[in-house]
Amino acid sequence: MIVPRIAFFSLFLIVSLTFTSCKDSTPYASEEAPPESNTAKKTKTAISNVKADLANMQALQVHQAAMLYFSGKGSWPKGLSSLRREALLSPQAELDPWGTRYLMEPVPPDGIQIGIKVCSNGPDKTPQTADDICVESKQ
Repeated sequence: MIVPRIAFFSLFLIVSLTFTSCKDSTPYASEEAPPESNTAKKTKTAISNVKADLANMQALQVHQAAMLYFSGKGSWPKGLSSLRREALLSPQAELDPWGTRYLMEPVPPDGIQIGIKVCSNGPDKTPQTADDICVESKQ
């Protein structure tokens, strides 16, 4: 009587696998996705905060490289490439945690430059928005 038990078990296994694969399929349009858990929301917020802190530290490093450039040359760098040519900045240090290049702007934007501002475009990757992370100084 081993054969009927094996046949029953095989049939049970096939039905179980079919049911499982149907359950995992894409939900119908009328079904809603399960709500995001509080843990997932907290994790996303924590990661976002870590990226913002990292962007702030990296912008400070780019800014310090610009200050070193100024102290050695007596003029402000024209861009990140000027810092790379002087071996003050690596190519990897040009990118913020969201993959966009840091921006350097003169301070003030018009007139005699007395400082420099280094900015990350932030998570939205768009310059001059509320989520930008900037470091600024005046000489």
